[in-house]
Amino acid sequence: MTAKKIAKELLDDDYEKTYKHTKRVVELCEKFIRAGLSVNAEMLLDAAWLHDVAKAIDAGKEHHKPKFVREALKGYKVKDLDNLVGIIENHKGGFSPKAYELESAVLRICDKLDKYSQADCKCDNEKFEKAAKKFREAAEKCNASMMKIKAALDSNTWSAFEDAYGNILANILE
Repeated sequence: MTAKKIAKELLDDDYEKTYKHTKRVVELCEKFIRAGLSVNAEMLLDAAWLHDVAKAIDAGKEHHKPKFVREALKGYKVKDLDNLVGIIENHKGGFSPKAYELESAVLRICDKLDKYSQADCKCDNEKFEKAAKKFREAAEKCNASMMKIKAALDSNTWSAFEDAYGNILANILE
């Protein structure tokens, strides 16, 4: 079963909002791939599809922790599970990937960028203030993630990542 089918099976019915978020994160990851960033596209996209599956077992804010990701995927045949779990682990919280550093960085930032793009600015003043606050918080988290990623990547990899990120962010904000 593909990662996409697993995500759909685990998230689509009871976790529709999470599944829609997951699809948007996958689309953002695809933009990084199309931008020419040298990543393992299959590994990145599988991790993107599976990054929030532990929410289906009510792992809550701990949904990125390996034990919960493994528990959610129990019973599924997942290719290269150890590396996927490592990438998923780094999409939230600390950032210290042991392998697939760039894939981990892309997933992490795409997860944050989706939060940016979901701020609802077409609403009354009270809702707008709440949306603006949510947007500012997402921006701060995105910037903090960028600093964690920069510290973990070598300068050439960081430069390529930063260039792709800048281009994609410019397209999102248009």
